[in-house]
Parts: sequence; structure tokens; C-alpha cells
Amino acid sequence: MEGLGLLKSLKKLSIVGCPKLVQLDVEDEQSASLLSSLCNLCVDNTALLKMFPLRNSLPFITKLEFVSCSEEVIFVEAILVRSLTAVTSLRFCYCDKLQSLPTELLHSFPFLEELQIYNCPQLQLLPEKGILPSLRRLEIDYCPRIQSLSAKGLPPLLKFIYISDCPQIEAMPDQEGLPMSLDVFRCSGDVHPKLREQSEKFNADRE
Repeated sequence: MEGLGLLKSLKKLSIVGCPKLVQLDVEDEQSASLLSSLCNLCVDNTALLKMFPLRNSLPFITKLEFVSCSEEVIFVEAILVRSLTAVTSLRFCYCDKLQSLPTELLHSFPFLEELQIYNCPQLQLLPEKGILPSLRRLEIDYCPRIQSLSAKGLPPLLKFIYISDCPQIEAMPDQEGLPMSLDVFRCSGDVHPKLREQSEKFNADRE
């Protein structure tokens, strides 16, 4: 991490499978300022976000991905959440212990347009306040314990929905309740028959 600041034009960084890095927390303001070009970050432990030089680069991150995150709570420090103001794309992959998406986390992203959730078998709930109204793309794959997306309906600007291997999601809101902006509604794998039927009807009506 000490030489990270030398990569002045670094745009994408992935830190996965490096458990000893969590123990390093050397403050290096110069390195932090040099990572302002970083916009795509992938980590497997949110403790990494507390480290210099990454901590001061968070306001510039537009694409954030958590892979195999071992923590049940994605963020425990509000200061980290408040720093991630530019995120437009958020992705969770193989987070085995993740049971819910923290409302405070998602609703701190005013410009979030894309939410992808892959292979999170314990995930049961999406935010109680509903999915962010700015969202345009939603993909959920192999989250077999999710029963519904949102009691408050789908985002009004949503253009793309993809659901796969989520058998407990019975259906989206009533057909009249689907956003007018929706262009693509796909489902595959092990999904509820009602959901598949709804998807097929949506696509048939658009032909």
C-alpha cells in the first residue's frame, strides 16, 4: 500500500484475498491525494476502506464492489458511508453472511443507477425505505431467500430488471405498477411461476 500513491492515474483497484492488509493503517496524506483518479474499487473486506490512502479516495469512487465480504454488517462507521457520495454502480458478490442491505448505506448514494446482487444466499431483505428512486438497472441472481423487492414499489426511472434463481419472489408490483420507463424485464433459472408469467406478458405486450 505504501507505493500506491505513485500510481497517479490509477482508475481501477481490486483488493481481494489479502487478509494481512487489514492490519496496515499508515496515514499518508500525500498518497491519499494522489488517488483522486481512482473511480472503480473492488474489496472483500470493508475494513480496507478505513485505510490510507483509500479512505480519502472514497468521494471519487463511482463503481464499488464487495466480493466475498465476510462481514454481516457492510458498514459500521457512518463516516465511510457519508464519504461515498459519487457512487453510481454498487455490486455485492458471494457475500455469504449478508442478510440485508443497510438502508443507511443505499440511501447515502444519491446518484446510484445500478445495483447488482449475485450469489448472496442469506440475503432476505432489501432496504425498508424502498429502492432508491435514481436506480435504472437492477440485477439479482441466486438470492433464494429474498421474498420481495420492495413494498414501496419499483423506482420510477427503472429501465432494466433481471431476476435469476430467486424462487421466493412471486411477482413484481401489478402490471399497472411497473415503471413506464421499464424497457427490459427478464428472469431465468429457478424463479416463481408467477414472476416468469409476468415477465413473459410484459415482453409480449412490447412486441
